[in-house]
Amino acid sequence: MGRVIFTVEGKPQAKARPRVTRNGQHTYTPAKTKEYQKLVQWSFNAQKCQKLEGYIKADIIMCYPFPKSMSKKNRFKAARGEIRPAVKPDIDNVLKAVFDALNGLAYNDDNQIIEVMAKKVYAEEGRVFVNLVEINKSVLVSYFDLVDFIIVREGINNV
Repeated sequence: MGRVIFTVEGKPQAKARPRVTRNGQHTYTPAKTKEYQKLVQWSFNAQKCQKLEGYIKADIIMCYPFPKSMSKKNRFKAARGEIRPAVKPDIDNVLKAVFDALNGLAYNDDNQIIEVMAKKVYAEEGRVFVNLVEINKSVLVSYFDLVDFIIVREGINNV
């Protein structure tokens, strides 16, 4: 079972929507998105990580720097997780930027990612922690057996 762990230094950034040229003939990815995706790829390559082949579980922690206006009292609460960064960019857009950047490097395609845990936290400096783990197929079977058991036990018919 393979595992990839690395850190992307810098404030988490979202994947921006593709832009269209004025004449409407071409679409392009904004420069800021390309730069961030290159940073993700560089961070992956710097760790000399291996490519994952099977199903993948992704654990992503997005660290946002404390706002300068945040009081010491609230910084302490934020450090303990009592205050969380409900700020832009949206969590799903940051995931999209990271996952798309790793296509062909960490895995063949991001459709291999079948399970995700992601959260936003405050920290002294912005960064993204990435933990990718290959999931054993026998683990998947036992997970789905549990889901089937719950469905039967609870009499759920609309799943």
